[in-house]
Amino acid sequence: LVLPGPMDIEEPFFIEPQEGNGYPLDAEQYQQIDAVYNNENYYVNLQVLRELEEEEWSETDMFERELQKEKEKAEVEKGREEKEKEELEKRERKKAEKAEKKRKEQEEQEKKEKSTADVSDKEKKDKEKEERKKEKKEKKKKEKEEAEQRAKEAKEEEEKDKEKNVWETAEEEEERTIIWQNLSHLRYDLSDITCWEH
Repeated sequence: LVLPGPMDIEEPFFIEPQEGNGYPLDAEQYQQIDAVYNNENYYVNLQVLRELEEEEWSETDMFERELQKEKEKAEVEKGREEKEKEELEKRERKKAEKAEKKRKEQEEQEKKEKSTADVSDKEKKDKEKEERKKEKKEKKKKEKEEAEQRAKEAKEEEEKDKEKNVWETAEEEEERTIIWQNLSHLRYDLSDITCWEH
């Protein structure tokens, strides 16, 4: 149904929600229309319906609505608190994981350093052992060389003594020969003397 609108322009007809038109506020006609018409202008029907419904609400309905609002507000607050709690737990969990990771890394580092120190200590001990072994070997070699040198010197000394003894023996033999020769002459001389006395 089309009726003339303002300035004689044809506009869609809208049911005017006012008293006396015979339609209740929850009527299907009110739910289907987009706007209402009066002699001045066009209005959004849904807004009019909300305004009319608010006028019809009883004190009990208003109280229940307030309760509902408080309930919704409490649920929103609870959700916010739960979200904050969840975020806090998440941060604490990440912090704990980070601390655990750092602790494990530190343990690994200490273990690595200890292993390196053990290897270094073992290498040091092996080196000292090798040096002691080398020193002992060199000392033994030196003692052997000294003993051989002493034996050589003793042998040389013995050879010298032997040569000396041979020389002294020959010299003594020569001296004895000379002495005997002299004694022989002396005997002859004595004989001569004896003869002379006779």
